[in-house]
Amino acid sequence: ASDTLNCLNDSIQLQAISTTPDVNISWTGPASFTSNDLQPFVKDAGEYVLTLTGLNGCSVSDTILVVEDKIAPGALATGGTIDCLNDSIDLTGNTLLPLAVSFSWTGPGAFTSATQNPRVGVLGEYILIVESTNGCRSTDTTQVMADTVPPGALAVGDSLTCIRDSVQLLGSSPTPGVSYAWEGPVSFSSSLP
Repeated sequence: ASDTLNCLNDSIQLQAISTTPDVNISWTGPASFTSNDLQPFVKDAGEYVLTLTGLNGCSVSDTILVVEDKIAPGALATGGTIDCLNDSIDLTGNTLLPLAVSFSWTGPGAFTSATQNPRVGVLGEYILIVESTNGCRSTDTTQVMADTVPPGALAVGDSLTCIRDSVQLLGSSPTPGVSYAWEGPVSFSSSLP
């Protein structure tokens, strides 16, 4: 009998039993492995052959396949941008393979979280560590950035006179894609530039 090599167990003990006393024990396996112990420790995956030889010269063999499961889950960390509408965002943790059992985040200001998608409000680099059931880990990093530069604004008015009882206000911005909102006396408001 054997176990599986993984990131938690980098060596395992083969389990063999002989009901015949005083037998010669011989194990062979991958990477030129040999042993005369009945229950040796091994570090390589592959087929192992146990041969027991009695005092009468008769022998019997059995084989065992040691498998290896060292597939990492593949961490995927996604950050985002804090702006004037959102002073915090959700980090997103995912995996390439559906093997994850735990998510662990670290970040600026001694930030830590065991939540898969924690909410953060501090700029900087965040590190995600994902661990799978086989003990293997994957790491990814992401950034939380800021976009808090206000748009440029220019407002031009004119004078009301006895000849002109209304004027046109002119609003403009060097920043593309902005919206306009005017406010003024007597509850004046407008969304026109």
